[in-house]
Amino acid sequence: MKRKGIFWWLIPISLLVMFLLSGCQYTLQFPLPSPTSKIAIPIFVNKTFQEGLEEILTQEVIDNFLLKTRFKVVKKEKADIVLKGEILYYLNEPLSEITAGEKEYKVRIGTLVTLVSKKKSKVFWRKKINEATVYSIFSSIQTEEEATKQTCRKIAEDLVNLTLKGWKK
Repeated sequence: MKRKGIFWWLIPISLLVMFLLSGCQYTLQFPLPSPTSKIAIPIFVNKTFQEGLEEILTQEVIDNFLLKTRFKVVKKEKADIVLKGEILYYLNEPLSEITAGEKEYKVRIGTLVTLVSKKKSKVFWRKKINEATVYSIFSSIQTEEEATKQTCRKIAEDLVNLTLKGWKK
């Protein structure tokens, strides 16, 4: 008699579990073809007057891909995919005055980046990525140069995350 009582309790519980789990429909979809292992990252096109910005940003992007992914960064001829980018704007804006004569600033950088399959010329994505960093003599980031590097690092992290994004709801 005890077996029938346990059996009847298991049916509603298992149905409830199945019902709850059916609402979570996450699937793993890779945005890139599976044999993709080599990426080319040509130097970004600098459309600003900020000299050398393209070199700083490109190096940050390459370093992030080498550090956080399994991609091999190679020349365009040997690549499976190509990450092309343009720097659209660079702004160094005063935000507020902290104390007499000491101001807080914000460095903002805007980019347009495209990830393309080299073999099929298929565009995987094309995105505008904008980041900013605040600096002052009272913060951990104290110079425009440090803020520029930090902003480029944020953009590089965004690009790695965007390229590796695989979970879709």
